[in-house]
Amino acid sequence: MPTFVLRLIAPRPNFAQTLTDSERAIMGRHAAHWRPYLERGDMVVFGPVLTDDDS
Repeated sequence: MPTFVLRLIAPRPNFAQTLTDSERAIMGRHAAHWRPYLERGDMVVFGPVLTDDDS
């Protein structure tokens, strides 16, 4: 099975903690898109990586 790692660079350091309503809606759709992959076991990890410099 191929393995891929994707890392999205946030538009600002505190993005996950300061989402606007519009960003929250977009991220909700993003999560909904990937949820079936998790449920089927096609993807094993999904979520934010929170660090001090580039969450």
